[in-house]
Amino acid sequence: MQVFGVQLTPSILSNLALVGVIFLLDLVTKLGTPVWIGYFLAFFFIPGHVPQRYPLGLATICTVLMLVGYLLSSEGTLEPLSQRGIVIIVLWIYAMVLSRRKHEEDDQEES
Repeated sequence: MQVFGVQLTPSILSNLALVGVIFLLDLVTKLGTPVWIGYFLAFFFIPGHVPQRYPLGLATICTVLMLVGYLLSSEGTLEPLSQRGIVIIVLWIYAMVLSRRKHEEDDQEES
């Protein structure tokens, strides 16, 4: 099965399931608990043979889920939002580095 041009292999599905579990943990824990750092785990377990844009798509999914998690458990304080903002920025930088590395690997394979 393909979604947005990405073949959903068991390893990709398990990677996305990990993101879902982290989101559920984010919803059930107290707002100040840094469960959202777990979204980085999904990037450490990215399967080897994925399209170049997969890390960017994963970063998009994680960003949306982090913001939804904040909004659904918001207590009106900005400290957790600023912490999540920093994590989102770092997450996107990491996703861009992974995407660029994947692009370079694809170019080497074509050579």
